[in-house]
Order: sequence, then structure tokens, then C-alpha cells
Amino acid sequence: MQEPYDIFKDTNESAFALYRKVKHGPDITPMRRAVADSITDMQTARLLAAAPLLLESCERALTALNTAPRFRVPALDSGKEKMDSYKIASLLTRVIVLAKE
Repeated sequence: MQEPYDIFKDTNESAFALYRKVKHGPDITPMRRAVADSITDMQTARLLAAAPLLLESCERALTALNTAPRFRVPALDSGKEKMDSYKIASLLTRVIVLAKE
């Protein structure tokens, strides 16, 4: 897995260094090139830089949810829908699959 993004480094420098690596790296794919070409502002560059850590966090949260019995999460209820750990695990699974496609 890629080294997690260090949030304590200079964000601008780190984000653009990652952008240059993705755009010009040896393992460039059409998908990565398209992502790199779409970066138009610093906020997008920061999101790209944070992506590996976000993915790792989702994977760890999913592992934690899968080791516990089902439980309700009332703070995340939205009107009609009651939120529980299984629904959160399902959302995390979708995020992980999309990130790895």
C-alpha cells in the first residue's frame, strides 16, 4: 500500500508532488492520467493527496465493523431510514470497490 499522506507536511507542496508523480510516474494508466489532467485547483490536489489515507481508513473501519455484532447508530438516522453498523459497512464496501476499480 502507498505511504499514507502526512497531514503535517506542507499541504501544497505534498499535494503537487503527488500530482506530478501520478501525472508523470512510470505506472501511469489512462485512468490516472485523466485524474491528473482534471486537477485544476489546490482543493482537488489535496483530495488526491489524501485519497490513499482515506482508502486505508475505510478499510480499517470496515474491518472494525465486521468484528462487532450489529449495532444501531442513532446519530446517523435520517428521517425514515434507521442507520446501523451493517448499513455503514455496506457504504464502506461500495467506497472501497469504487476506489480500487
